[in-house]
Amino acid sequence: MKLILFVLLALELSAFDTATASKIFDKIFHAMVPKENVIVYTSNYEYKVVIANAPNLSLSSEIESADIILVDSFEEVPKNSENLLLFTTSHVVYTSNKNAVGAFYWYRGHIKIEFSKARLQNKKISLPKSFDKYIKDGE
Repeated sequence: MKLILFVLLALELSAFDTATASKIFDKIFHAMVPKENVIVYTSNYEYKVVIANAPNLSLSSEIESADIILVDSFEEVPKNSENLLLFTTSHVVYTSNKNAVGAFYWYRGHIKIEFSKARLQNKKISLPKSFDKYIKDGE
């Protein structure tokens, strides 16, 4: 009985996380690329599901046709990523890879969103004022 309750609770939390993450990515990616439908490439299955559930985001099977590349680990970072718009769900990738302009990750049970001011300027991205609290001066 406890196992059944645990499984049901886990499924409910998973669905909540997917819906919430979809909305967050939708808002972030539209702030970064102000167009009606933002095309996202990711090789991560879990994030493919999240992006597929976002109302105004589309998945791309090719890096070249994507507006934003979403990565979760170093292994997912494409070769020659300096000309790509890279966003990550890993704080470690964000701080280590200078091509990642921002990150959305969990830290001690809280959602964290960060953008590098220098990296945004380098990519000529201007975020709305509502994102100012997420923009950090450090590289």
